[in-house]
Amino acid sequence: MEREQADLLQQLDEVTGTAETATKSAQQATADHDATKQTLLDTRHELELERTKAKTAQSQLAEVSNALDKQSIELTSSLGEVATLKATADSDKAEIARLKIELKNTKSELKAVTTERNDIQTATAEIKGELKAVTAERDKLSGLNNQLTQTQAKLEAEHSVLNKQYSELSSRHLSKQR
Repeated sequence: MEREQADLLQQLDEVTGTAETATKSAQQATADHDATKQTLLDTRHELELERTKAKTAQSQLAEVSNALDKQSIELTSSLGEVATLKATADSDKAEIARLKIELKNTKSELKAVTTERNDIQTATAEIKGELKAVTAERDKLSGLNNQLTQTQAKLEAEHSVLNKQYSELSSRHLSKQR
């Protein structure tokens, strides 16, 4: 019976160890998720800065384009410069479009990471619930073990008393036979 109890306690310790390992893995996954999220936030901030720079550049290009349009009336040679500035503006628009797509992709990734984090939190909560149940079962088994230990101690004490009584009776019986 004691061996069964020891086996049960050992199994309980193994289950508890497994649950703790799973909890640590879930916590590490959450930490990894948080680091990825921070990287995404930093990227988003950089994209916003680039967007602001692009808008500023676009605004400046519009002003330059207006100035060149006025000068083109007076100077036909400035037409080449205006065409160059328009090409630059188109390039900036293409860059803005590319950045918008990248921002959209970043938002999609953030949604996926958030979903994954939520899944991890759910799994962590489930593991914690299982760990509580295992702990309660372990405590119950520990209580039973304590009861058995007390019962065994009582039986050993009674056995000792009975042995003493047997010895006394045997001694008396032997002395009567002599």
